Amino acid sequence: MNNAEAAEKRRANRRDWKVVRKSLEAPDAAVPILSPEQRIGMMWQLTLDAWAMTGHPLPEYARAEAPIRRFSRAD
Repeated sequence: MNNAEAAEKRRANRRDWKVVRKSLEAPDAAVPILSPEQRIGMMWQLTLDAWAMTGHPLPEYARAEAPIRRFSRAD
């Protein structure tokens, strides 16, 4: 399988991914009643812990310089 075929297979697999959007204001049974700021703080700590497990330093760059790729719905 070449790179293009592998990329197409990954794209096809992602078409079935389910996304759930929830408000930060709405209480969730799995999360104690916390403010949106507290919930985001919890996620930041989890992110730092996960990144530390990679053994790489945390990247430092401006948000405008973040390495991203944008896709249009037409793709």
